[in-house]
Amino acid sequence: MFSLAIAARGSFKRQIILAFVVGFFFLISAFIAYMVKTESSYRYRDSSDATAGLAQSLAVSSLTWVLANDVVGLQEVVHSFRSYPELRYAMVISPNGRVLAHSDETKVGQFVTDEQSLALIKAPPGKRVMLDNDSIVDVAVPIEIDKRHVGWARVGLGREGIAGNLHEMILSNMLFVLLATALSLLAAILIANRLGYRIGLLVRVAEEVHAGNFATRANIPSGEDEITKLADSLNQMLDALEQNEERLQAASLYTRSLIEASLDPLVTISANGKITDVNKATEEATGFSRSELIGTDFAAYFTEPKKAHTGYQQVFSQGFVRDYPLTIRHRAGHQIDVLYNASVYRNEAGEVLGVFAAARDITERKKAEESTRISQARFGTIFNQAPLGIALIDSFTGQIYEVNPRFAEIAGRTIEEMTTIVWMSITHPDDVQKDLDNMALLNAGKITGFNMDKRYRRPDGSFVWINMTIAPLRGEQNSSPRHLCMIDDITERKQAEEKIRQMNSDLEQRVAERTAELESFAYSVSHDLRTPLRAIDGFSRLVLQQYEGKLDDEGKRLLNVVRDNTQKMGQLIDDILAFSRAGRLEIKKSETDMEALAHEVWQDIEPSMAGREVRLEIKPLPKMQGDTAMLRQVWVNLLGNAAKFTSPKAAAAIEVGGSLGLVANGAGNECTFYVKDNGVGFDMQYVDKLFGVFQRLHGIEEFEGTGIGLAIVKRIITRHGGRVWAEGRVNEGATFYFALPILSEEQS
Repeated sequence: MFSLAIAARGSFKRQIILAFVVGFFFLISAFIAYMVKTESSYRYRDSSDATAGLAQSLAVSSLTWVLANDVVGLQEVVHSFRSYPELRYAMVISPNGRVLAHSDETKVGQFVTDEQSLALIKAPPGKRVMLDNDSIVDVAVPIEIDKRHVGWARVGLGREGIAGNLHEMILSNMLFVLLATALSLLAAILIANRLGYRIGLLVRVAEEVHAGNFATRANIPSGEDEITKLADSLNQMLDALEQNEERLQAASLYTRSLIEASLDPLVTISANGKITDVNKATEEATGFSRSELIGTDFAAYFTEPKKAHTGYQQVFSQGFVRDYPLTIRHRAGHQIDVLYNASVYRNEAGEVLGVFAAARDITERKKAEESTRISQARFGTIFNQAPLGIALIDSFTGQIYEVNPRFAEIAGRTIEEMTTIVWMSITHPDDVQKDLDNMALLNAGKITGFNMDKRYRRPDGSFVWINMTIAPLRGEQNSSPRHLCMIDDITERKQAEEKIRQMNSDLEQRVAERTAELESFAYSVSHDLRTPLRAIDGFSRLVLQQYEGKLDDEGKRLLNVVRDNTQKMGQLIDDILAFSRAGRLEIKKSETDMEALAHEVWQDIEPSMAGREVRLEIKPLPKMQGDTAMLRQVWVNLLGNAAKFTSPKAAAAIEVGGSLGLVANGAGNECTFYVKDNGVGFDMQYVDKLFGVFQRLHGIEEFEGTGIGLAIVKRIITRHGGRVWAEGRVNEGATFYFALPILSEEQS
């Protein structure tokens, strides 16, 4: 049908060519599209099955390690899946949302925060498809021990390969379609050339007439066929038209001006239902031009042709119709609801010549009526079937006017009972004053509503915890002001929160006891180690001083090596203790001037860099809420590293900066700080080792240190609720970042 519609707009020759070529093109294109869609469906289904299989395999492999609470073994299981070529990530998540193992080790120990993962941990055990799109498929499978849910195994596989294969398939098929279409075009041209010449001559004459040139004539070679006879008849008709043109033109100008003056669609209809004239508004309403409309059936442009046909027949029988409802179908497909008013018009002899009809567009009015009806029906459905309790209450008295079944169920009463009480009469006594204060603020216009937790008293004397939201309801003018109240039963959540609070309290006590033990052990170890180290260093120094003349150069060198190593061992003990303290000391938050702190630390470091060319730029840094002493240690370690690892550079450059931004998962705001240098840098394949204890990417002979400084940085920032990461390239420098969350008072 589409190819015929295109062809109908051109010459007979073009009709043949377009109908043949377009029809062939769409037929073969539809076949190719079906093949591509089928292949795509197979490939994506196989990818989903493979992901589900991997997730199930991870769940089975992780079962023993989860049961044994062996995080290291669990991480090794996850690492074994990284060889899978399309793997995006693999992870094992505890029922409370903690990441037990992950193909990205930096995420181990964190809690999931995205909406999909939060929905997963709240869902009952069962295979879940988390994501399924063109780029990735993500499947989660429960890990169960004796039908006890102990976690989730989750695997994500990329689909870029599928997209690439399908793209190649589409390109090759498109080439095939183009070649086949070109061949069909050649065949169509050959056929059209044989059939279209003489008909084309008649078409050109018709086009001239359509353009208003009634002087043109059809010059067809003589013959006895139908085309020659048609040409003769056409020439005779043109002779008659040319004679009557001037008379008709004068009469039509007056009629035309009257019709075009109306903004509503106007149309004249003959006795047999054919359109004889239309105005511009009718062209706009139907999408057809005046020339296309004239001579066609009036009823053909409505969604209900029979109803339209009945309407104009009623005009002929009764002389008129009033507000006759019809729907015009526009050429583009959309519809316009109208009311038709029509009457007959007559000649001088009183004979009926046709019908004059005017349409009034009522589309917007019907949309408004339908929208109101749907809104009312939808509100009724939502009100009665909503999972939340909903009620309408008086703004001042608290009288309940209307409640839904869920509200009555939560309150432990019937709907009839609820509408005979005030809502504060069932409120727990401890919560009544808070409700009254909030309602007073709401009625005074000082707040627009209030998302609080309270308790309702049931008839049996028990209490149920609810989460209540109240907001003004804009009613009719002069009506009693009402509020919309919504409640949700959160009793189970409150019970769970109390249980968790008790568990946390017990855990904090055990942690405190264990911390005391560790502190005692660390002090004992440091004391026991320091005494022999001081003795070794002291005796080595005495030997060097008292037996200097008896020792050769090699002996002196060896004793100096002993002294150097005892001093390094002492430094290592100090760093280990500092690392331990960073994890157990209480964080005392206050406003910290990060810019001033960075300058202060650099002033302490600068004397150790005498004789070096070092350019330092500290850009403006925002103030933060945090433990000033701990954050000072962060700057000491990061700026100290930058100074140390730029020492081989003739001209060292160090840059410090910070900026505000959104957290990566959109959960809030944070401030990111960085220390950038042009030093020796590091290989990014070892970036995961940077913040570990005793992890060094450079030899101790090149750069002194114990390998604990960055681990202390990570521990301090993590305890502040932040995160750390780094970027670098060998011999091109490194940038170390840390981000701290912005509290509400900082944002203000």
